[in-house]
Amino acid sequence: MTEESNNTHRKVRVTLSYRSCRCFSDNVTDPGIVLPFIYLAVGGPIFMAPLLVSLCHLASTAWQVFLTPFISISRKPKWYVFTGLVGMSSAIAFLGVAAVNIDTAWIILAAFVSVAIFIGLGKASDEIVFNYLMKQTIPREKHGILLFRPVAIGGILTIVITWLLHHAIPDTETLDSHLALLWAGATGYFVVALLASILPDAPPPGPEDDPSPGNRQEGFFSNLRNGLTDSLRVPWFRRFISARLCLLSGELALPFFTIHAASMHADEHGTLGAFVVATNVGLIVSGLIWPRLSQQSLKGVLNTSSALIAVAGVCAIIIDGVPFFHHEVNYAIIFFIAIIANQGISNGRKAYLIKAAPSSKALAYHTATANAVINIIALPYALLLGMLAHLQHVFWPLYLLIGLNLTAILAVLMLLRPDDATVGSTTQ
Repeated sequence: MTEESNNTHRKVRVTLSYRSCRCFSDNVTDPGIVLPFIYLAVGGPIFMAPLLVSLCHLASTAWQVFLTPFISISRKPKWYVFTGLVGMSSAIAFLGVAAVNIDTAWIILAAFVSVAIFIGLGKASDEIVFNYLMKQTIPREKHGILLFRPVAIGGILTIVITWLLHHAIPDTETLDSHLALLWAGATGYFVVALLASILPDAPPPGPEDDPSPGNRQEGFFSNLRNGLTDSLRVPWFRRFISARLCLLSGELALPFFTIHAASMHADEHGTLGAFVVATNVGLIVSGLIWPRLSQQSLKGVLNTSSALIAVAGVCAIIIDGVPFFHHEVNYAIIFFIAIIANQGISNGRKAYLIKAAPSSKALAYHTATANAVINIIALPYALLLGMLAHLQHVFWPLYLLIGLNLTAILAVLMLLRPDDATVGSTTQ
């Protein structure tokens, strides 16, 4: 009993360290805030800014679909994560070099696009492997801790390091102060890769995961097609997909707040750092409040988060219309609210899927299917709103975000409770 308890504590500590460092690296290279802000600071056209996060999501989708059959039968899926993290670190380092030493516009654009794609590949590996390993190796009562507490720890690390970088770089070097965040992220992802190498291994595959003659030997693509098709046949999962379509407006809200903020503050020194600090204070708060609320109601977490995004949109429109409020601190408050809501949606829907899936294999296919459907839709969604911001005004997408998030509340109310979904599921 004691040995088993110690082993569990070790797994939780290693996974907590991995997730905390991963959250820090994600924060300082965020494709929803940091990448588009830097992209706009170097003169990129507005309509491409939200596409960076959408390309990240689309790359994540494609990679998840490819990896799912391998991860569901692998004893050491952590090495998929290790490879993705090394690729992310290298791509971000290249962007840091290119932004300083290369003046050709198309190369800079290609560098931003490449980084967004590599971040998507790395996040795909992390999300599907992390869900799988947590389902297989971590007691269920620890899931909330490992989903939410690393967000707070990573936020503290981000605030401290951002503050140090701000004071270490002269005020006259505005671009360098932005790029310093990317270099911190490249270093952070390399450290996370090392931590990934000591994550717990998955237990031996069970009968439902064993690729034996009795368990589908039609080949890779047939196995993949059958797994994704089985997911869409599950009634509770189809409701989940519908809800996620509405929640997409909350998950993709940050780049549009970033575009709006950059239209007022892109030429002011230190604004990106202020927004990063604000978002990470929000991450700390979210890591404190969402675990408690998630134990009571995951649907409540999702609905509260959607309402907060709508509130942030209203505040942004008010700030835009009243010149007296055109101060970076006011917009930092909006980022604070938006990131709390974003984390509630992101981690809330992950927790719902983990609890509702009847097996680790079903979870892998449900995760890949949901992300495939949502992220394919995300690209034209972001392009449409980006063109609206580019051709009309940057606050117009905010009106749509407000309406869509209010609609998301109704969609979430239609979801089954996770335990009811598990009982009613037929996917094994």
